[in-house]
Amino acid sequence: MRELTDSAVHTDCEIQLRDMCDSYARTIEEEEYDLDQVYDIKYTIDGRGAFWSVRLLLAGGGPNVYLDTDDNTIRGFWGCDKVIRHFSVEAAEYINDYFEEMYKCLS
Repeated sequence: MRELTDSAVHTDCEIQLRDMCDSYARTIEEEEYDLDQVYDIKYTIDGRGAFWSVRLLLAGGGPNVYLDTDDNTIRGFWGCDKVIRHFSVEAAEYINDYFEEMYKCLS
């Protein structure tokens, strides 16, 4: 799997994947993403059952795009292409606070 860089010649799919991940990163930083509109949620908990982090499926089917608060990344995959974007600790804390409350409701 190759990671997209600005020095390579890109296909339309590569460009769309990069643009999609950039858009998600921007909306996450601005706290404008509707956190209720994710396709799947994977909670990471510690040995005592306490919330640790969350991995969200933001897009699936063609390109797959995940947000992971464990390493503050948005990772996009489409075929053999891969894009990684980072977001701030503050954005991760905002998302973790939201999903920790959701996780508590499941208990």
